[in-house]
Amino acid sequence: MNLQSKKYKIQKGDTLKSVAVKFNINEYDLKSFHNTYCNIEDLIGIDFPKHLTELIVPSSELIKEEDQLNSPKPVRLGVKEKLDFFPASVNKNYGVLIVLENGNDSQTIKYEINLRYIRHEEKNKIFELNRISKVFINDEEADSIADVLAVKVAQVLYPLQILIDEYGSFSGIANYEQISERWGNVKEKIYDEYEGEWVEKYIELNEEVLNEKESIEFSLLGDYFIRTYFNRIYCEYPENKSKTSDIQFPVLNDVSDINYTVKTEIEEFYDESNFIVLNQNGVINDERSKEDLESKFDFPFYANPDSTYVLAEGTYRGKYFLNPNDRSIEAAYAEASVELEIAERVKISIANLNPKYNLNIQETDSKIFIGEKKELQKQNHFLID
Repeated sequence: MNLQSKKYKIQKGDTLKSVAVKFNINEYDLKSFHNTYCNIEDLIGIDFPKHLTELIVPSSELIKEEDQLNSPKPVRLGVKEKLDFFPASVNKNYGVLIVLENGNDSQTIKYEINLRYIRHEEKNKIFELNRISKVFINDEEADSIADVLAVKVAQVLYPLQILIDEYGSFSGIANYEQISERWGNVKEKIYDEYEGEWVEKYIELNEEVLNEKESIEFSLLGDYFIRTYFNRIYCEYPENKSKTSDIQFPVLNDVSDINYTVKTEIEEFYDESNFIVLNQNGVINDERSKEDLESKFDFPFYANPDSTYVLAEGTYRGKYFLNPNDRSIEAAYAEASVELEIAERVKISIANLNPKYNLNIQETDSKIFIGEKKELQKQNHFLID
């Protein structure tokens, strides 16, 4: 017997189940604990052996410790209540689903993408994005000339290295020279496969973007994966693990981002998979009127003090599940809408294709270390400050 156990004298009428209830543990754990420390002749099978008079049970301190380990663990933030990001080991494949709704019509886009951390450069972190699957539009591989050309041109960008600022927001690209070189090769192949005035015009329009680094960066502001994944979530949450801020999100074609005022809240405890959960809810708070947005204006024209105007309505909703070790995204969902004459809505779902749901949390010297079950890893970047 050890210090974490004690002896219980079996009373008349006691059963394995009734004693387990007394100690607030299940029958299997009680039997297993006794059999670990008892003599061979005192092993418990289905129930107590007839000769058994004493049962070896966990001490109250051990039961309390087990209860504490099994109780929900609070999420801890860093200095100034900041949600920090430790991406050094990030190399994940994600499935991406985008749903574009225009009134009763909708279009789906599906693909898979790899996200890999490259290096740290001044205040920016550099990640590499690489498409690892074909693009499926409405569950079918792109087959029209327009769709095929769009996919071919988009592939020029990959592998794409992007700059992410200290708050987890997209701030630029890091491998423009490689993209420019790939464009020359892809353009030649397109001319070899297609011809005609329409193709010439399509190449010309895309070349205007691809020939300038700043133009590519501007176009990537409309990339739904980048805008959802790198959505400025790694920041301070001073209001009891919450904050209210403006989020700009691309919803309408050929119109600059819609501004939403959004409240982001971090759930107090890790969820059942030990993920950190963020919830976002907000409404449109844009200077432009409904008519401005209908007219595809990037600035308020009809919305001015000298006219009567109606502001557009719409909502923003998001939910993020973050890995407890590096705070990278395991799954995310974002949805933004604008209620115009024809309502428009975009929905983005991102999911890790190789998730681990068996993460375990262990308290060590008032710090929380997290690793996989049965193989607790105590590495520096697993430390949650």
